[in-house]
Amino acid sequence: MGCHQVIDGLRPFDLRTFRRLILYDQAVRVLFVSENIGGHRTFHRHIEQALHAHPEVEARYVHVPPPRLGRRIVGAAVPGLGRFDLDLQPARAQLAAATIARRLIRPYVDEADVVHWYTANSALLCLDVVGKKPSVVSLDMTNAQNSRRLPYRYATRFTPMVTWPVAALERRVYERADAVVTKSEWAAASVRDDYGIEADKVWAHAFGIVPGPRPRPRPHRRPTIAFAGTTLERKGGRRLIDVWRADLREHADLVLVTKDEVPAEDGLRVVRDVNVGDSRIDLILDGAAVFAFPSTMDASPHVVFEAMARALPVIVCRSGGMPEQVVDGETGFVAEPDDSGDLADALRALIGDPALARRLGDAGRLLVEERFDMNKQIVPFLELLGAVSGRGRGAVNGRTYAAG
Repeated sequence: MGCHQVIDGLRPFDLRTFRRLILYDQAVRVLFVSENIGGHRTFHRHIEQALHAHPEVEARYVHVPPPRLGRRIVGAAVPGLGRFDLDLQPARAQLAAATIARRLIRPYVDEADVVHWYTANSALLCLDVVGKKPSVVSLDMTNAQNSRRLPYRYATRFTPMVTWPVAALERRVYERADAVVTKSEWAAASVRDDYGIEADKVWAHAFGIVPGPRPRPRPHRRPTIAFAGTTLERKGGRRLIDVWRADLREHADLVLVTKDEVPAEDGLRVVRDVNVGDSRIDLILDGAAVFAFPSTMDASPHVVFEAMARALPVIVCRSGGMPEQVVDGETGFVAEPDDSGDLADALRALIGDPALARRLGDAGRLLVEERFDMNKQIVPFLELLGAVSGRGRGAVNGRTYAAG
């Protein structure tokens, strides 16, 4: 078991782990810095779990805490200007979080052999650190992509102009980092094309999740469609409800894991008290026949892998990196983002053919085990961190990193 410490108090220092670590005098000391929004918490949770099998890594985690009143005020939208995306709201929020990240990492950077930044936003105000300390940046989506897919506002003709301050800092983070790791080819293309970063420095690596044990076979009963998303509007949940009401109410139930309030009705169940890391999500997925996630704002959401790991066929939109997670027609279906009829057809196909749903679900579980198992995917990633730190040797896209 490796040596791990979480700065925000989520995990105490383990002395038994330390005693074992002293046998490994070449342990790579990695400082993991997380912007800690949305799926970032899930990403670091799976990394922590996978690192238990790697005593050659001494990991320390810095998580930017959730915003309090001051940061909320700094990052608040300005009425009127926000409508035209002229209020610099995303930039203000990102720079406020980056300020906190810089303060939190200060006591620990000198001890680290290499720093892993997730995402580049956490390093926006740490360019001096990225330039001097071996650094790897990982991300699921660049700010250039995010500005075209804003989850709570709409891009306008002014968006490129008002996002350039952060984009300029972000580019310098990528330029100074030793390597940039993206969770999809879709995101890698943005790093190369939108920011002009040389291709041999950019590595698409899905990471995935720790899949856990295989689920038990599902009993034969009335099928249930599952959805999970903090807010329905941002994650496509409202459209899913409309499709279910219009086409599928008589054939399947619908369960929504969300923080939003939804009026009760026959066949619809809403679970509002499930948080990140809650094991009850597995129970909900185990009771479903299909997982539908028609979001158009997500990049490479962990919940898609989590549903596949529970042997569920998954329906996503052709958006972001999600088509790289779901193999259309083999582990689920990729629906067109603006076509509710396409979503309805995919749902009807799986609800109406339980054998097809089981076959695609089993294929999804196998795909997670083969390509998206964090226990496996973390090995080449750790080789990269070790090589960048000067403690090992490795290569990404033909670029060789050697000790010393």
